[in-house]
Amino acid sequence: MSIALTLLTIVTFSVNTCPSYTDVVGCSRDPDCEWTTACADQVSCTAGDQASCDGSPQCEWDAGNGVCRRLVPCADQLQCSCTSNSNCHWDGEQCFEKGSCPTLDWVTIIDGSGSLRWKFGSHPHGFYGLCEMLRDVVLSSINLSGESASAPLPTPPAGVRMGLIQFSGKNTVSSNAVKSVGVGSEGRLSGLESELKADIDWHESNFLAKGTMLKKGLELAIDMFGSSTRKKVLFLVTDGEIFDPSESATQMTTIKTTLQVRVFGVVVRKQSSVTQSDIDAEGTLKPLTSSPQDDHFANIEIDEFSSYFRSICDASGPWGLLVNPDVTICGFPTQPACEADNRCFWNAGACGVSTCVDHCAESDCSADPSGCGFDYSTGLCGNVLKTPTPTAIPTAIPTAVPTAVPTAAPTAIP
Repeated sequence: MSIALTLLTIVTFSVNTCPSYTDVVGCSRDPDCEWTTACADQVSCTAGDQASCDGSPQCEWDAGNGVCRRLVPCADQLQCSCTSNSNCHWDGEQCFEKGSCPTLDWVTIIDGSGSLRWKFGSHPHGFYGLCEMLRDVVLSSINLSGESASAPLPTPPAGVRMGLIQFSGKNTVSSNAVKSVGVGSEGRLSGLESELKADIDWHESNFLAKGTMLKKGLELAIDMFGSSTRKKVLFLVTDGEIFDPSESATQMTTIKTTLQVRVFGVVVRKQSSVTQSDIDAEGTLKPLTSSPQDDHFANIEIDEFSSYFRSICDASGPWGLLVNPDVTICGFPTQPACEADNRCFWNAGACGVSTCVDHCAESDCSADPSGCGFDYSTGLCGNVLKTPTPTAIPTAIPTAVPTAVPTAAPTAIP
């Protein structure tokens, strides 16, 4: 007689109290805890009324329980707490504040051609106007990572490193581009506000004022991105026709295909009406952007530049959604890889998303009959129903034997 043995194990977890957290990360994710030399019950937010609680930037009022709790930054939150927080956005991999960017390397190549010395919109000098808007957005609206250009980290903190390049030149032979020299980031990616401000000031003082030649600027961008493994964005800005698009093709292929950079392009206009010059600029810049090009390009008045530049970090906006698309989970091709991720479940030869991931409350997670377990160390509900190889043989459950197969007496089980 054939014997089918099935051992089902459901993993369970016990509730963590603050002292049970052994690291700063786990402790910081719990609003009832805070880290000093070890994790302990939080004492920073103990106000007894909402007005006093909300008056502290480190605290938030829990209306459901009528208590003041420590405010957990979006960057420290896991999936369930992130998706339930109206101020946060979950991109499938990490949580970040709405209106901010995830971990990202972002290079902007700005046109330094002579035509930008004229009045653009409300700006007496187009190039200086762009520098002014860059300074305002970068220093007030972008969540920089805080990394100095000279101190790269193997595991980057959440936020943005930025780099700025100016391009210009008289012809394809003398195509030119510059990045800051001797100040700020010294032409490197930086997440430090003081370095980026110095970079922008340097470019403002070193306006090239020549032709619209892009190739050298792309070469500098390739060098600036280097071997970065972070998400990458390239932002191209011009006011006129690019004179060397064909000569720049090789660099664009490297940027988009080899380095996997998402490329956005903006033509800035002097006025609301669209001139032939603006149309010519669009005809050369738009083909350089990522596909679909209509979603990665804009032809705008210069005074709209700030809002478009800032929208890269708006998770609810069209450009922010392109930078922060939801990540498809459970696309594993094999059963071992699938079952190693508690969000996933192997069924009928394919890896699918377990219904467990829909539960944020421990009670809902435990009540799910499909084999869910709540992990208090991560705050996530996952599929924990496993079929391990047994080391001891439990009471056997005999299976029906086809009549066409001779039946043998079962072997005695020790």
